Amino acid sequence: MSIVSDAVKILENRIFGSGCEDGLVRISPTASAGCPYEDGITVVTEYGGRVSELSTSFPLDATSKVSFMFDSPLKSPVQRTAACAILNVISNFMCFTRKGRACGEESHKACLDELTAQIAGKKVYLNGCLTNLEGMLLEAGSLYPEKRVTLVGKPEDADVILVSGDGLFDKEKLAVTERYFGNDGNCGNGDCASKELIFIGPAVTGFCVMHGRKHHCPYGRR
Repeated sequence: MSIVSDAVKILENRIFGSGCEDGLVRISPTASAGCPYEDGITVVTEYGGRVSELSTSFPLDATSKVSFMFDSPLKSPVQRTAACAILNVISNFMCFTRKGRACGEESHKACLDELTAQIAGKKVYLNGCLTNLEGMLLEAGSLYPEKRVTLVGKPEDADVILVSGDGLFDKEKLAVTERYFGNDGNCGNGDCASKELIFIGPAVTGFCVMHGRKHHCPYGRR
């Protein structure tokens, strides 16, 4: 089991008896642009007239019941992508969150400004498909010294770990997220208290809602 499976269990308990678990979800890749920070494939998920999207390195094209993921070990990256896609769209449908899709181009600068304000002057590890964000952070730091961050190659060297969708989907990246995710503030390795995890982008919206975790996607659209 993983923290993704834990989020699924929380959702299962929250929608128990609502009938949502019997509904069909349509998941499909699209050519539409997703979160500008991520460089994965955008996947669109539809349920009950609501639409959500995420970026992933493990796209899929499938129709499934919501209940497919209940009690599933979610062992593969594709299964975890599907589970997070369903978490997103059901969280949107049930109004646990109003965010389902990435922000529009008009909000990109404001979003980046708010993110850099949180992490400026810190050592940052990128855990996900975030090569686009890496370039943005380097450019912002070169233009505005007060926005400069130090990107590090190992999570143990970081003050802040930024986690995108692939930080939950990819096996090795998920292991990094879980190492510092903690359990009631105690991850058991004596190191998690010194790391700040910030989950970013629409891919992790439902996951963060279920776990009550810090999520940076201030301009995400319905």
